[in-house]
Formats: sequence, C-alpha cells, structure tokens
Amino acid sequence: MTAIQLDGVVCALGDKLTLELDRLRITHGERIAIIGPNGAGKSSLLRVLSGFVRPERGTVTVLGRRLDQGEPIRACISSNAFPSSTTC
Repeated sequence: MTAIQLDGVVCALGDKLTLELDRLRITHGERIAIIGPNGAGKSSLLRVLSGFVRPERGTVTVLGRRLDQGEPIRACISSNAFPSSTTC
C-alpha cells in the first residue's frame, strides 16, 4: 500500500524553482534517505510532505489524505529548551 505519493509536483520561491518531481511513491514500511547537494529541494520536499507548504502544481497524498488542496498547515511550536522563544 502506498503511504506517500507525489505526482507532477512543482514548488517555487518567487522565480526560483525549488522542487520538481515527476513521480514519487513510498510504500508502508519502506525506508528512504533524502540526500543531495545544497539547493536540490530536500527541505522543500519535507515542507510539502509535512503540509506546511502547498505546491504550485501537482498532487501530494500522504496516508490517503490530499495535502495539495486547501490552506497549508499553520503551526506554532514552543520549545522547552528555549522557554523565552517561540517559532511560528
């Protein structure tokens, strides 16, 4: 069973293309590594998979839920390690 599926995903930051994937499938239990040089799109891929960023084009499905539709997830994380700081 497919846990993560991306089809035709494109992300950009202004005029700069940050991620372009024709197709990616990851099945339940499959282990992967995300490697590449600076600017290859590793962080952009993780932002899309976490739902924090919506791609410009394409579909993103994680555990049967479409993440490329609607508003991106908004989160505010407070850390005990840095009690006076909050990252939003």
